[in-house]
Order: sequence, then structure tokens, then C-alpha cells
Amino acid sequence: MIMGGAQDVTGVPNTDLENWTMQYMMLAWATFARDPAKGLSKHLDWPVYLSDANSLVRLGLNSDPAASFVSPVLYDAGCAALGGSTAAAAGAF
Repeated sequence: MIMGGAQDVTGVPNTDLENWTMQYMMLAWATFARDPAKGLSKHLDWPVYLSDANSLVRLGLNSDPAASFVSPVLYDAGCAALGGSTAAAAGAF
């Protein structure tokens, strides 16, 4: 969605939601690139990321074009299939 949508690959027209989400994601990336420290909070009203606050962004969730913010803990939990281990993700970046 940063460099285009499904239409660019499949030829099937994007939905209005896909187009809106793609444009918003491109705006967010460009805003971050211009000012990594404060751009998203200043221009898009996103909260500053904190590991203990509702500051992890979700875009296009459940066909909702608006950005929503949740606690990172929601996604940082260990994998149930691995007995709660997070070892498989260690060193991913």
C-alpha cells in the first residue's frame, strides 16, 4: 500500500477503502520521512510511541479507514503456539 495497491498488480480496480488507505499510508510515510521526530504527531495528530500507552497505530483495520491506536502489548504478547515464547522474533530487525 505504500507504493501502490492491488490494482497495480492484478488490474482489478481498488475499492474506495483501498484507495483511501493507500493514500493515507503514503501520507504517513512521507510525513515521517520529512520529520521523523515530530512529523506524525504534529501533522497527523498521532501520539508519540510509548511501549506502555495506546500509541501503536493500526490502519485500515476492519475496513475502517481511520487510524486507531492501541497498546503495543496487544501485539507484543508471546505466541500461544510456541508456549508463549517470543524467541522466534528475536533479532528479526
